[in-house]
Amino acid sequence: YGTTITYSELARRIGSRAVRAVGGVLARNPVPIIIPCHRVVAKNGIGGFSCGVDMKIKLIELELKYLRLFYLRKGTCPLCFGISRSIHIYF
Repeated sequence: YGTTITYSELARRIGSRAVRAVGGVLARNPVPIIIPCHRVVAKNGIGGFSCGVDMKIKLIELELKYLRLFYLRKGTCPLCFGISRSIHIYF
């Protein structure tokens, strides 16, 4: 929950060089909230989303909000736990 990954890193992890194909598959995700494709981001930006970029940003912001609350209660920094550098550009 709340962790992001780039399209290229996801392609690498599944043993593919076809970064655009990964994006194409995610664009056809029939259940984008259940299969959290909004957490896949571009290397140099937010990237696309089947429900629109504005919704992608809202979902990531919502998750970050709850992560911050969770980690603040524990007395630790939420930005140190699995949130990729790509997202830090925007938030």
